[in-house]
Amino acid sequence: MGASMMKNDKQSIRFVGSGVEISGLGGIDIPSGEISGVEVVTIPLADYAGLLDCKRRLQETELTIEQFVAGRKSIIDRNPEVAVYLVQNFGLVPMNDILRACKRKFSRSRTPSKSAAYRYWATVRKKSSKSA
Repeated sequence: MGASMMKNDKQSIRFVGSGVEISGLGGIDIPSGEISGVEVVTIPLADYAGLLDCKRRLQETELTIEQFVAGRKSIIDRNPEVAVYLVQNFGLVPMNDILRACKRKFSRSRTPSKSAAYRYWATVRKKSSKSA
């Protein structure tokens, strides 16, 4: 087996024969070998435990696709007719009257709560100010 090298800014690992030399770490020699055709190295138990702990912490902090997917759509976003009705009345009619009329026109199940309506109004104003 020939010699091969792996380097980064501060240390390098050199594989020579059946051993490994690491420079930048005070010349530590890590014994290595082969068991049943698998290359293995011998490291102190404390180092192995540290590696396992790092692996566990990495698995706990891995990102999932759910963290990048937008949350559920609001009741207003799921009902475009309701959204248009609200936008047409925001600022012209008191919110309680808008929601009362919305219940009559679209049903109670499609009518947003007052806080949801105010949040939607704030979103609409924010979007319209950016486009102006």
